[in-house]
Amino acid sequence: MDRPDQIVLLVIAGFIVLASLGLWLKAAYRIWHHEPLLAAVSRRPVPWTILELLLIGLLGFITLQVAYIVAQHSFGLPTNLSDLEAMSPRQQITMTTTFGIASLLTWVLAMLICRGVAKASWSDLGLATPNLTHDLKIGLAGFAMLSVPMLSLHMLLHLMFQGSEQHPFIELLMKDPQIGFLLPIAFVAIFVAPLMEETFFRLILQGWLERVIAAWERQTLRPDLAQVPPARQLPEAHPDTTLSPGPSESPPDTLIEQGSFST
Repeated sequence: MDRPDQIVLLVIAGFIVLASLGLWLKAAYRIWHHEPLLAAVSRRPVPWTILELLLIGLLGFITLQVAYIVAQHSFGLPTNLSDLEAMSPRQQITMTTTFGIASLLTWVLAMLICRGVAKASWSDLGLATPNLTHDLKIGLAGFAMLSVPMLSLHMLLHLMFQGSEQHPFIELLMKDPQIGFLLPIAFVAIFVAPLMEETFFRLILQGWLERVIAAWERQTLRPDLAQVPPARQLPEAHPDTTLSPGPSESPPDTLIEQGSFST
């Protein structure tokens, strides 16, 4: 353990373990005292439609295909980029970085489409300044809490079933755990991949599905409310709910409660 790289990794791992333990103790304290772990949040329906979803998917596909061509011709990568074992360590890192940057470009295009075409506000995209710091804290806390039990379970299953195959990146880091290899892999695995998943699935796709389901519920399950002006729907359906326009730029016609759909 005399290599600086190994000492840095040990310090990072120790910090995450301590943070995970502290957060689990805090969660247990709140549960014991019948306090909610997180306050329930009501949010407005998203403004984008199926057309914006298809446009984002098309531009994302084109961006990744361009990155595929650039990776082959500019960096000398093999034709079959899925065969990581056939690449040298430097080629693997180059390929990972290239597609990480392409994914970030796709994210930027998605934000531009939601803002410019769908006229979404920063609040609709979850990037409103008053909530950004709070959301980042929740995300970091969730990562710290779940990473330790998840990796422990992975290690336990690996020891039980003696799996002989590992991801090429894991083998690469085990053979040569240098910072030059760790940083690009961590950038893609810890930052880019979760950002893509949260944006395209939990924000854009799930937000659109919630909008569609809520509209279907109003028309099918509660046809009586479908004929009531939006300004009167919320107080009657939620007498204990105080509606605040907040940062949204458009008047709401429904309110989506976290964990349920309501008119």
